[in-house]
Amino acid sequence: PIDLSLHKELLIKMTIAPFGKLIKRNFILKHKIEFLSGKIYEDLLFTQTILFNSPKLSQVPEKLYNYRMRKNSTISNKSSKIYDIFDIFDHLYKYSLEKNVLDIYKSEIDFLMIYHIGIGTIYRLFFAEPLKFIDNIKKCSTYLKEHNVTLNNKYYQEQPLYIKVFIRFFIIDFITR
Repeated sequence: PIDLSLHKELLIKMTIAPFGKLIKRNFILKHKIEFLSGKIYEDLLFTQTILFNSPKLSQVPEKLYNYRMRKNSTISNKSSKIYDIFDIFDHLYKYSLEKNVLDIYKSEIDFLMIYHIGIGTIYRLFFAEPLKFIDNIKKCSTYLKEHNVTLNNKYYQEQPLYIKVFIRFFIIDFITR
């Protein structure tokens, strides 16, 4: 088994989607973990809350699951629910405070915010509402700034150049360093 406290990078590197994970029902019930109803990005909250509860983790080297992306899947959706990501991170912050793990995993949570809001959400908003792109960047940047997210993050520093360029090009003027 893998000890998450010794491998915090798993919060970043492990796919957030629940598929490909076998999770004991008793573990979910014991920790009262559930999907946030009616929101997109709920898998991010679900997976991170599982990890915050220190599950026993193991990895199987074989690929045992094929994921098929549907045409109308959340990942390709240009819906107005894109801003649900803010609610998801608000819940994640609240949950991490309740579990007394925010200080332990602050850097990892911040990078998840940089990645999912600073890259994923801005990218989706560009295609969903191209005429409101600057306003949407400001909304995303304001949210990151309100949560004291900075680019002085070890996981951000490890990203490939194209990720850093994207972030710096789109939100550098709006968040603190």
